Amino acid sequence: MKIDYSLSEISAFRSIRDNQTLDSSSRRIRFVSNYSIQYLEWALAGHLSFDLRAHFFIDESYFDDFFTYTPDPSNLSDILVITLSLDLLKSSPFLEGSSDPSCIHDYIVSRLNFFSSFAFQHVYFVLPELDSEPVSIFTSSFDWNFVFRPKLYHYSIKCGIVPIVIDDIFINGSKPMTNSFLRTSSIAIDPFYVGSVALRISMEVLNRILPITKLIAVDFDNTLWQGTIAEDGVENIKLPDNYFRFQHFLLEAVRKGIVLIGVTKNYPSVVNNVFDIRTDFPLSTSSFYKIYSGWDSKYSYIFNCLGELNLTNSGIIFLDDSSLEREEMNIYSSEIEAPVLDFSCDIVQQLLFNSCVRLTSSTAEDENRNKFYLENSKRNLLVDRHLTKSEINNKLQLCLHSFVVSDPSDITRAIQLINKTNQFNVSTSRITKEQFDNFSAQGHVFLAYRLSDSVGDYGIIAIVQIQPCPFSIISFVMSCRAMGRKVESAIFFDLQSRFHPDYFKLIYIESPKNKILPDIFAELQFNLDGNMFTADAALFARNECLFSMNLSQDLVP
Repeated sequence: MKIDYSLSEISAFRSIRDNQTLDSSSRRIRFVSNYSIQYLEWALAGHLSFDLRAHFFIDESYFDDFFTYTPDPSNLSDILVITLSLDLLKSSPFLEGSSDPSCIHDYIVSRLNFFSSFAFQHVYFVLPELDSEPVSIFTSSFDWNFVFRPKLYHYSIKCGIVPIVIDDIFINGSKPMTNSFLRTSSIAIDPFYVGSVALRISMEVLNRILPITKLIAVDFDNTLWQGTIAEDGVENIKLPDNYFRFQHFLLEAVRKGIVLIGVTKNYPSVVNNVFDIRTDFPLSTSSFYKIYSGWDSKYSYIFNCLGELNLTNSGIIFLDDSSLEREEMNIYSSEIEAPVLDFSCDIVQQLLFNSCVRLTSSTAEDENRNKFYLENSKRNLLVDRHLTKSEINNKLQLCLHSFVVSDPSDITRAIQLINKTNQFNVSTSRITKEQFDNFSAQGHVFLAYRLSDSVGDYGIIAIVQIQPCPFSIISFVMSCRAMGRKVESAIFFDLQSRFHPDYFKLIYIESPKNKILPDIFAELQFNLDGNMFTADAALFARNECLFSMNLSQDLVP
């Protein structure tokens, strides 16, 4: 997606950048670069100022930050964005004019390692440009483009740094960057492209700041297709290319674990067979968790579905071409996102570049999520809501299995669960793969808890990080899908039986999402003193804490 700005348009964003306000809700962004970054700062400030879902403050940046910037650990920005010009990089005295791609690669890696050693919440790295033959920067453009640049991309991910690729922005443009341009310009990125680059950075930042998308509720007429079933008939509604790509995008989202529901003001008899008749549609009836049709408010359908799936309003997106329906949704819930889209243009591009749909890296847990939700509807039919928790767990034959995280796929899931869990994340902890490995090397134990019952498998629903000697709980996170089953009580029973501590202590760092935890821990007989939950571990030595759950354990090495 290309946003073309003139210099005057980018300069118009300067007043936004210069009049930023910093408060407790602001997330501070700092650029480090080897060129003057002011136009990119202004463009990013312009993009982010129009997005009301989060508040950002862009710290002042200076020329040559990439070479000279040393973060102050006591005053870190929340977000660090690294962006480089290769031509200016290789001419730096730090590299003595080297044109060897391996030398450039190694120097960049050393600086990435330096920056990642500080506790920034997020670090983003705009991948340096491709080297083109006519204006080659290196002794071997092939080695840079196909060996060392891809290595930089994967190394960034390994370090927990988010790589941002902007190749398509320049490839699609009509004014390619050249060495002569870079040498004569103080901004390194042509103003013609700087808006698009800022938009890409904005997208990646918001994708990791805002909640991961859990459910998409989508209207049908003039949203999934062009036309209305009642007036045009199923056979005559149209599927132009942008709608076809949109349906295919939704199908891929379902495959990655996002729940899809249909909400349409139509008679059920009108929509029940639409996907059977229109076999040219990428979506089918089975793509949807449920299709709600009728004349009630669409929010009531979504609200009922969220209750059934045990989901909050966070990470829910409502897509509808009608401004009236969107405004009604905003009245009912400010958390549910109802973006304004132009359905005559590329719908998918609008969703992605405005960070409306936010996906995680796909794991087996993600792919099985929709299966879990279907199974959950069966659970709701099986149990009487008047039964006690123990009676429900006994009827469902609930089983909790605890084991040490060691398998690579389990490590990926553990890191994902820690990083995306908000409601039941006691210390608001986040972790990278490198930090996971470092903690493990120091003797920390990551215990995972897998939940299953007679209906199906919930998957890994909790991770507890333990420092064994002396015993200390470093982090405790649990998926909302397990809440309501008293699993947290069984987890503390397991910890008590494994490690035999005298007491449990958990540091509580309050966030807007985990404010429910004091109530939950009060039920478990924990006391909250300042920012510390404490409880006598002997309280959890009783079998009653299992609430009729069958607990199985793997040994801690």
